[in-house]
Amino acid sequence: MHDKRRIMSLVIPWQERDRLWLPDQNMWGRGYGGKGLTLTDLNETAASIAARPPYNYGPRLLVSTPGFEIRDNEFRLPSGFDAMNYPGRQNIPDHLLEPDTATSPPDEPVPWYVPWKLQELYLDQGYALDQNGRACNPHGTSLCLHGQPGLNTNLGAAWWGGETIEVEIIVANASHVLLQTGRRRGSNGEVEFPLIMRGVVMPEDYGISTTDWVQRNRRVSLEGIHAAVPRIVQEQSGIVLSTSTHIDIVWGYRPSGAFQTWNAWNLVYVVRAWVTRDMQDWATPIRPSLKAKWHTTERVQEYVGLMDVDQQRSYKAAMGG
Repeated sequence: MHDKRRIMSLVIPWQERDRLWLPDQNMWGRGYGGKGLTLTDLNETAASIAARPPYNYGPRLLVSTPGFEIRDNEFRLPSGFDAMNYPGRQNIPDHLLEPDTATSPPDEPVPWYVPWKLQELYLDQGYALDQNGRACNPHGTSLCLHGQPGLNTNLGAAWWGGETIEVEIIVANASHVLLQTGRRRGSNGEVEFPLIMRGVVMPEDYGISTTDWVQRNRRVSLEGIHAAVPRIVQEQSGIVLSTSTHIDIVWGYRPSGAFQTWNAWNLVYVVRAWVTRDMQDWATPIRPSLKAKWHTTERVQEYVGLMDVDQQRSYKAAMGG
């Protein structure tokens, strides 16, 4: 199959790559392909961050933080956002200070400045940079001008940061769906509900070593995304997918959530892995301790409302309804 969308490994502007990999705009979710964030998107992001603040990070509205500037294709973050050992972090109030995170690899002479080769990569990918050369969230301006999300968490190691590609995987046939088990506190204690499997696409999935990745070789590819699917399914359920399993990308989006930050953020591809094998052969996962289960599609419909908004949309994109 000589489909240029599959065989090309690309370092091109993110909007162009988005459109190349998912030409059908009906498959574009929040922030994909250069779509602007609507007020609904922004309000959902604010609500998600408020509901699930990450451990060890305090709330902060950046639009009211001294030293925060937004310009055309240029960002200047407050001193509290500078990286490990940066002199400007001294005498910053605790509530304005991000955790001490290195911005460059350990062997770089200036720990708060991103190496030039990575700055060039981020620019090639179409991202604006901050004062230390870190790639900035492509929707950062909209998120911060909204005044609530703040992008206040998880600075991210900038030689690894920027955009992280993840996959949400729905393994299914006409009657059953393989899902993880989530928990949420309800009025009568904790409630279990199905949760879509989700994992990070790693350099090895692209056929790249971690060393290469740090050195700028980040030619992400659709082949790498497809390669990550069976690995993640096996890690999270124990199920080994057949090499003949039909895998389709059905949706792409940049999620809301507490980890949508200035210098590290996610792009999610929703993947449907369609299997034909008799469910009786897979009555339970190979490793039941991983808490993945087969559910009838009718049963899952009862619990979809307990998933976060992004996962509800992902499930609908994969399974309809």
